[in-house]
Amino acid sequence: MRAQLATTAIFLAFYLLNASMAVRALEVPIGFGVWPQAWNLIAWSGPLGVLAMLLFTMNIIMTIRQQPAALMQPAVSAQALQPLSTARQRSSRSSASPSPMRGSFSRMTGW
Repeated sequence: MRAQLATTAIFLAFYLLNASMAVRALEVPIGFGVWPQAWNLIAWSGPLGVLAMLLFTMNIIMTIRQQPAALMQPAVSAQALQPLSTARQRSSRSSASPSPMRGSFSRMTGW
């Protein structure tokens, strides 16, 4: 749930900041005298930008305060992993070509 909230906060902050910049870009038509009535809309860029920065800050704080991923996952015992490693070793031994020197030490020393 936290990951979904963080992802939503990221995208919402991104779109709010872009909306704030788009509203702020209305200064260009006002400056050229094309659309002087847009002056009242420019006031909305401030609250949109502040809201975007608050969401961004909230997301950063939530990220820093959450537990590391290793602590959130259940622990796996070493015994649970043991059969996998021995099965893997058995399969690698059986697929290897037989060595002509295999067992020569035990024949020479009697061990």
